[in-house]
Amino acid sequence: MINQFQNEFRFLSNMWKAKFLMYQNRQMRLWKSSEHFYQAHKFEGEHFENVYNLESPYETKKYAKNNAKYIIPIWDDIKDDVMAEAVLNKFTQNYDLKLLLINTTPHYLVEGNTWCDNYWGNCSCGYCTNIEGQNKLGITLMAVRNILTK
Repeated sequence: MINQFQNEFRFLSNMWKAKFLMYQNRQMRLWKSSEHFYQAHKFEGEHFENVYNLESPYETKKYAKNNAKYIIPIWDDIKDDVMAEAVLNKFTQNYDLKLLLINTTPHYLVEGNTWCDNYWGNCSCGYCTNIEGQNKLGITLMAVRNILTK
């Protein structure tokens, strides 16, 4: 099991800067990271553009948190698909990362964290010790890995 996306496995994190192209809204966009893509899609219009233009993945997460009242109403219904699209494009368009992801086979991937994210990962902080995380990011990464190895 790989239970944290740190050190040699940092590339699995959405905070890893890995550019990829996506055609959206009748234009080609170059995304700086999968986190940029994910956080931008929480919004429409000006907030979408603001997130797109931020420099670091950490800034995008902070921006989304500070502007939560503008998140689109259907976000909870589409967030898994948005993440899957981001992760798939990150690893199909960056050959070096694709190989690294494939080389994690056969390990089970868990986005272990200490910031109470039990949806995308599994938090091990004192507050969350008795909460089993859903590990949606780990599951998404393993699904993409399966696609890449076929």
